[in-house]
Order: sequence, then structure tokens, then C-alpha cells
Amino acid sequence: MICSNFSKGLLAMAISGLVSTTAVSEDYTTGTLRGTVQDQSGSPVANAEVLITSDKGVRRTTITDSEGSLRIPQLPVGQYKISISQDGYNALTAENVAIQIGKAAAYTFTMESLDNTIEEVYVTGVKQGSWDFNSTTTGITVDVGEIFARTPIARDATSVALLAPGTSSGDSAFSTGVYGGSGNVASFAGSSVGENVYYVNGMNITNFRNFVGGSTIPFELFDQIEVKTGGYQAEFGRSTGGVLNAVTKSGSNDFHFGANMFYEPESFYETSPATYTSANQHDERSKADYNIWASGAIIEDKLFFFGLYNPRDIRSFDCFTGSCEEETQTDPFYAVKLDYVPLEGHRFEYTLFSDDQTRNVKTWRFTDAGNDRIGSASLLGSAPLTELQGERLVDSKYVNGGENQIFKYTAALADWVTISALYGENQYSRENFSDSEPPLLRDRRSSTPGINGSTFDIGSWSVGLLERGEDERKNYRFDADFYFDAMGEHHIRVGMDKEDLSSSTEAHYSGNLRARLEYNDAYTSGMRWRTRQYYNEGAFNTIQTAFYLQDSWQVLDNLILNLGIRNETFDNRNIEGDTYVEIKNQLAPRLGFSWDPFRDGNTRVFGSYGHYYLPIASNTNMRLAGRETYFQEYFEAVDADGDGEPDYDANGFPVFGAVEPRLYFADGTMPFGDATHDADLDPFYQSEYILGFEHTFFDEWTFGMRYIHRNLEGLIEDVAIDAAVIEWANENGYGDDPALETYSGFHQYVLINPGKDVRVALVEDFGNDGIIDWADLSAEQLGYPEGERTYDAIDLTLERIWDGQWYLSANYTWSKSEGNYEGAVKSENGQDDAGLTQDFDQPGLTDGAFGPLPNDRRHRLKVRGAYAINDQLSIGTNLNVEAPRKMGCVGEHPSDYFAWAYGAASWYCGGELTPRGSQIETDWNSTVDLSLMWSPELGDILGNGDLTLRMDVFNIFNSDAVIDRREFGDVGFSTDLPFGGTDLPEPDLDYGKPTRYQTPRHVRLSATYNF
Repeated sequence: MICSNFSKGLLAMAISGLVSTTAVSEDYTTGTLRGTVQDQSGSPVANAEVLITSDKGVRRTTITDSEGSLRIPQLPVGQYKISISQDGYNALTAENVAIQIGKAAAYTFTMESLDNTIEEVYVTGVKQGSWDFNSTTTGITVDVGEIFARTPIARDATSVALLAPGTSSGDSAFSTGVYGGSGNVASFAGSSVGENVYYVNGMNITNFRNFVGGSTIPFELFDQIEVKTGGYQAEFGRSTGGVLNAVTKSGSNDFHFGANMFYEPESFYETSPATYTSANQHDERSKADYNIWASGAIIEDKLFFFGLYNPRDIRSFDCFTGSCEEETQTDPFYAVKLDYVPLEGHRFEYTLFSDDQTRNVKTWRFTDAGNDRIGSASLLGSAPLTELQGERLVDSKYVNGGENQIFKYTAALADWVTISALYGENQYSRENFSDSEPPLLRDRRSSTPGINGSTFDIGSWSVGLLERGEDERKNYRFDADFYFDAMGEHHIRVGMDKEDLSSSTEAHYSGNLRARLEYNDAYTSGMRWRTRQYYNEGAFNTIQTAFYLQDSWQVLDNLILNLGIRNETFDNRNIEGDTYVEIKNQLAPRLGFSWDPFRDGNTRVFGSYGHYYLPIASNTNMRLAGRETYFQEYFEAVDADGDGEPDYDANGFPVFGAVEPRLYFADGTMPFGDATHDADLDPFYQSEYILGFEHTFFDEWTFGMRYIHRNLEGLIEDVAIDAAVIEWANENGYGDDPALETYSGFHQYVLINPGKDVRVALVEDFGNDGIIDWADLSAEQLGYPEGERTYDAIDLTLERIWDGQWYLSANYTWSKSEGNYEGAVKSENGQDDAGLTQDFDQPGLTDGAFGPLPNDRRHRLKVRGAYAINDQLSIGTNLNVEAPRKMGCVGEHPSDYFAWAYGAASWYCGGELTPRGSQIETDWNSTVDLSLMWSPELGDILGNGDLTLRMDVFNIFNSDAVIDRREFGDVGFSTDLPFGGTDLPEPDLDYGKPTRYQTPRHVRLSATYNF
């Protein structure tokens, strides 16, 4: 008989995406079947007819060559039936052959001659399945349904990414809804969270405004997710971190429908300890997430559909410094996937999904026995919250998301050539607004110096900076794959990728005024208002193009070389639509090898080398190439009745007295393009080296070890060039020129590669009668060091495949990430202005900046597993252990005036150097999650459907490790320290205190029905 069950070898390959730590890729959305047909003696069976079919309308045929080899590329992910026939042999049929995203899996098919009588035929999978473009890529490929069925994880792709070796949660300041996640964005191999790229069904959905996160996708929509942590091939770019590449579910000939509910009740949610900024004892939160889906064939074997509707009810209540917020979110998500197969080898796909969402926020101000701020969480105590709530502030709304459409065509034109084309539109709206716009006022007076919370809010405003923006990406891709034999087997892919990006923005302070009340002289006498006004409005475009060539060359039967090159161009344009900075010919080599030394498919040695480039974010266009207006003024605070408090008008605006001269940070004029960047600007890019080893033993276990080295070769940041221009002017005879007076230290910010000489146009005229001057500024004049970031890691992995009863996956990473630059974003102050962070704004800000970076975790241990107690009951667990984050002390610079003017922004505290990572650290963080799943036998009770009841307990031991601390050690300005004085700033009494604990224990209850 022909047995449709798999041997252990085939089973290993069929579900290797669940536990594999090496992703092996074909393209963004499909996989490939590779194989060898042999007879019982091991001799190849040539000219055998091979038919592969699926219930999703796929029907592809091929004929084995003289070596018995077969290849069928560009197969949609899913389960397949394979039929093989040849004269003189019994026909062979294999069911449930799995094709996974990006995987080129190889199988050995053994046929019996008609002269033999056999009981069963086994189809055996061999480890040559990693032999294609991604044979040197590190990461994991996950069948989302399989991993979720056995592992207690949050229902978002970020949580899936965190299963991979070398990934860790980013700073909580960068929480986002990426891919449906409500937690932090992941850091890949030491890079910042603003350097990843996200794909769904072949389209890039990354947030191109600041690179943090991307569009939200309901978890139920995912079919498979590929997590690439390094070594990825030339078709992937615009990332110096990692790649999350997802494929959504599709319909088939069989009709299916289902529904589920996931509920996280407030009564099952513990609270974290209180901090000096958050009264966590008053936290409340609950979440109900529902999904209804259906799929099937509109025309059998031709046209298929999958539809999903995802209503949600998310509620939370949190108390912070000076206020409490109640937030609700109830907007549903929805998605539709259509697949059309007009003829064999051709497929049209259409994907539509919407992630429009509005968060409604109600805010109250604390009164608490006359105190208008928390100052210390103990002030709130455990009193009923209703006794602590004071003034109700204006309600606010936060709108995010949009509609997304993807059109894709794939065709197998012949056995040796396939093509694919994609067009997609990715839309993302962002808006925050209030019911009214009172002025943004704060009181900085305090009789208790050294308390960070001494600045408290005045008035009824709730949103400080009101913003409205639209982002739209138009994505074009074309790929062609060629397969031929010449001096070895070659798989060559050529392709192009173009993205037209458009962004608009409108931004201003609430009430068009941000004002801070303070004493005239330190903490002693007189009152004044420091006011700031900010306006920015306009539309901007960026065009990003790439061309790539990749050759997967099987030199020997046990050696494959991956040889690739990618050429990228980033064209950023100003508010008038003209190019203001363009970086061309960014050549990214991608080279790798994979070697099977024993030719048995059980051992693999692999390595790779590559360059990876990061674009300039569209947020940079808005800040540097628009008509941004930003200025500061000081006014006397009017106190007509002499009660020691300032006067306000009927609309809540301060009454101003005498005014000091206005200081402009940006004057509303569009900068001259050449004045915004170095004329010879080099790209932001990173080099990477990987060397690894894997061995499979007992057919079920795989051990892996790899070394990874990453080095940031070049970065792009904005810097102030004023000090260098002053020196240049003096050296070139312009020392008495009136134009020099505008270079006060903060006048001209320019995109440069720190540590290099710069040629830049100046925004003032030095003796040239209206002609803009060019200045050649040396690295010594500028005073900025080279940007540095290195990552070194050793990953150890151990996998035991699921055999129907249990599985185990464990990985340990030792790593070191250090330098003077975290990356595109800055965790210490939560700044997500990609490429415009504070790090290199002034030379003094780089003093003491070298050290362990925010995403450095020296030790990480991840263990997950599952055990089936019987056919109905199973348990799963997930363990994560992470070493502390090392922190420094951020305060005022004692000797550099320009850095000192930034306030607490330098690696000095109390006038002493306190380098990054040298002072304090967070706690060791360990979390154990547990799941219990019950699938009762229903018979005909619910129409032969499947019901699963489940309980997940996260952080079952309710560990409360500190995962973030206040890193700022100075508060207030010293009066004359940079000029040789001794008036040190007040120490911040909150320095080193916890600001965030790990998520406390909570429970998720769920019920899922599938038919």
C-alpha cells in the first residue's frame, strides 16, 4: 500500500518552520518544492512525471531530469499533495507536504518497481532543504497557528519575533501597534527599534515617517511569519536591524468558518509597584478581542476568498504625574484576501485590510490635599481614586491607521523561469486633537529643589502638541527567477523595487502657546514666563528605488554559494517637491556559503558577509526641508493684585508684561537645500559577518551555534555647525562680519557623517553680496567623533521537533553591544526623530557617550515547549531570562556652553563625567508563562467543528523586576558653570528610581471554534 503518513524525516521538514532557527527563503510570499526521485536501490528515476496540487487551486507539473531531480518554485504556502508516476514503477502519492514562506525544502521520494510487492512507501525529507538564497540567513520561520497552539505568547508579531535568538524588547518609550502588537517594538541584534522593516504579502508596511513599527494586522490574519535577524539576501533592504516578513491566510476549495474570543479581565490582572511618576496601585485594564472569519471557493479551483472581521474592546486606567487617564478603544479591524488562478502556474492575489483606530482619552488632574502633582506615588496612597481626582481636563482623541491594498501576480512561464509583479498602497493617518485648545502651561516654581516632579501642569489642556498627518506609500516590485545548470546548478533572481512615499503634517501647540512659569533668579524672586511657539505644515515626498541580483549557486552537491548585490537610491524632497538630499549607488554585497561536510544532510557549516543601508526618514524632510517655525520668548509675569500668583485672562491665557528679544530655532523659511547636508554625504550603513554550525541528531534534535559581528560603518545625523563656522569665519577673514552674530550655537543644523570633513552651504552671507557661501569644515573644527556601534554575539540553539506529543526549543545568546550611538532613535529620552536625535547635536553631548548601548543585554535565555497529556489536553510554557540594562547618568555639561544649554542631556552629573552604562543598571528580568488547552470531543453537537478552550497565565510568578530607571541626575540649570563658575546644578533626587517594572501577572481566557 502507499502510505500517506510521513516518516520522522519528512515530519521534521514539514513542521521545521515551528522550531527552525535558520530561515531558508525563496521570496517574500512563496516557497519551493525541491526533491529527488529514486528507486529502492537509491538510483535516480529520470523522466518521472510529477504533479503537485492543493485545495487552493494550485496545479503544477514537472518532469525529473537525468539525476532524478525536480524543482517547482513560487508555490503559495500551505499543504500539498504530490503524485509521481513512471513506467515500470508503482505510482507514488504523498499527502500533506508542507510548503512554507521563503523555504526551499528538499525531499527524497522512493519509488518501487512493479516487480516488487511492498507494504508501504515512505517519503523522506532531507536537510538539504536549507539550500537556496536564505541558506545563510539567521532567524526563524513560524507557522503562526502551530506556534500559537502550543506556546503562551501575546497575539502579535512582535512577540513572535522575540522568540528568535538575538532579539529583545526595545525601550517602553517606543511602544507601538506594529503588526497588531501593543507592546514594545523588538530590537534585532543590537540595532535600535527604528531600523527594522516589515512586510505583508510582499508589501512593505513599515512606518517610513520615523521607522518605528508599521501598520497593524490582526493576529488571526497571519498564516506564516518569517523573522530574519541577519544574513538576509539582496531582495531585502532598507534595514540595518531585522526583517519581519508575513503571509496572510487564503481560501481553499473547502468552506471554513470560525470565531473566537480572547478576554483579559481586570480581576485577573495584578498591579506593578508604584513609581515616583506612576500610581500603579490604581491601574485598571481589560481587553476583549473577537474574531469572525470565513473562507472558501467562489469558483472551485479558480477563485477563492478569505474574510476576517475583528471587533475589539480595550480599556485602561492609568495615573501618572499630575493626572489620571481613562482610555477606550473599540474600532474593529477587517481584512479580505482573494486568490484567482486563471490557468496552471498563474495566480492573481488581492489583499485588503484596514487598521483604522481611534483611542478616546479622558483625563483628570490630581488635587490630593492641595497638591497639584504626584511628586511621589506615596502621595496617592491607597485612598479611593474618586477622592484624588480633581479638575476634569478636555477630552482627547488619537487616530491612527488606514486602508491598505496589495495586488500581486505570479507566473511560472516555464520550468526554468518564473516572474512576479506587485503593486501596493499602504496608507496611515495620524491625528491627535482635543475638544478644545487651552494653552499648554506649566509651573516650574518649587520650594523643593531637586525633585523632578516639581514642574506641574496648569489649566485644562490634555494634549500638548496637536498634530495631523497622512502617510501614503505606493509600492512597485518586479522579480524574475531563472534556473539553469552551467558549472553547477544556479537559481538567479533579478528584481527592482520602487516606493513613492508621501507625507503631510500640521502641528502646533495647544492654544498655539507653550509657556513655563519660573522664578527670575533660581528659586528665589520674581516671576517670568518662558514661552515657545511651534508651527509646521506641508507635504513632502521621498522616492526609494532598488535593483538587485542574487545567485544561489550549487557548486557541489554539498556546497552552495549565495552571491548577491543590491543597489539602492534614496531621494528625499523638500516642501516644494525638489530634491534636497539624494544618496545614490549604495552598493550592498550579500555573500554567503553553506557546506554539508559529511554529505548526509545532518551537519551544516555556513557563513555570510553583507552591507545593509538605512534610508533617511520622511520626518527629516519635515524638520529640515519645510517651513518650520519655532521660537522662544521671555515675558514678565503680571501679578496685579500682588498675591504672588500670575494673572490670567478670561480664556486661561497668561497676562504678559515686558518681553525680552525673541530667539528663533526655526524662522519659517525653507532652508536652501545645500545648507541642510554635507555635499559629500555618505549613507547610513552597517556591515555584518556571520559564521555558524548546525547538526541534527536522532532525527529529532538539532543543535546550532553561530557567531555574529555587526559594525556601524557610517551614520547620518544632524549636528550644529555654529562653533565650526565661527572658527572658519575667523580663519577666512570674516571675524568682524555681522553675519557671524547669527551663529549663536544653534543656528544651522546639518546632516553629516560625524567624524568626517564637511562641505556645506552657509545660510548667511559672508562678504559675498547675497551669494550663499560654501564652507569646508574639518572634522577637527566640527569637534564630533565618528559614530560607533558594534555588536558581537554567540547564539546557542537546541531544538526538538514536535512529534505529536512534545517539543522543546531553547536558545541562549551572549552578546555585547557598545558604542556612542544607539541608532535611528534614542532610548534615553524616548526620541523617535529618526536621524535627528540629540546625540550629535553639539560636540559636548558626545563626551562620555561611549559605553554599553540601551539594547545591550549580555545574557538572554529563551526556552519554550509543549506537552500533549492526551488527545484533548495539552500544556505549553515559555521562559525568558534577560540580563540587566546598564545605564549612566545624564545631566548638565560643565564646560561646553552649547551642550550645557541643552540642560540635562550630557553624560555628566554634578559636574563629573558619568559615562554611558557606567553608573546604575536595571534588574535581571525573568518571566515564566504557562498555557492550558482543552479540545473536547464534540461529535455532532456543533456540526463536527473543533472547539478549543484555553487559559494562558503570563508571568505566573508575578515577578516585578525593574526594567527601566530614571537616568537623569541633574535638575535645573546651573547659573555659570560653563564659564568657570562653581554653581553646580541641583542633583535630581529621583535619579536611579524605577520608572517601569515588567508586566505583572495577568490571565487570558479564550474559546475558539473552527468548522
